[in-house]
Amino acid sequence: MDAKSLTTRWRSLRDRYVKELKIADLNHRSGAEANDADDSWEFMEHMAFLKEHVAKRKTTSNYDGPSSSQQTDFHNLVEEHLDEESEGTPSRTPTSSRKRKADDVDDKMSALLEKYIENASNEKHSVFGKLVACKLSKFPEHIAERVEAEILNVIYNANANYRAETNNE
Repeated sequence: MDAKSLTTRWRSLRDRYVKELKIADLNHRSGAEANDADDSWEFMEHMAFLKEHVAKRKTTSNYDGPSSSQQTDFHNLVEEHLDEESEGTPSRTPTSSRKRKADDVDDKMSALLEKYIENASNEKHSVFGKLVACKLSKFPEHIAERVEAEILNVIYNANANYRAETNNE
């Protein structure tokens, strides 16, 4: 094995050890679920010498949890919803500003989620394109050009089939 692969292996072992330490710490906290099964990592004892050298990293969060006013707003929204259902009146009551704000937040969150999903999909295709480019760079130029043409042909045929299917529906 070369030095780079040994370094990579060592880092993965160290990272796994730290991860297992965190899991063990969480399992031994007060109120944690009791685990009878001994499904610890096989190298845990061998890596124990690292314990005194591994520093716990402080974690921070940008989420402070719901404030009391947010909880009150939530409870008010739930009560309003329950009141509307219990009244059973067909006429619509005016929407409160809190409900409108909650709807606006829901709409913004939905838009962000859709954007994230779209970006994740685009990222997947971008990574695939980079993989293909990497593989093509290993071929001589005349073979790479032929493979590119074949890939484009596959994409063209898939697009034509997709159009035919959507036109038939």
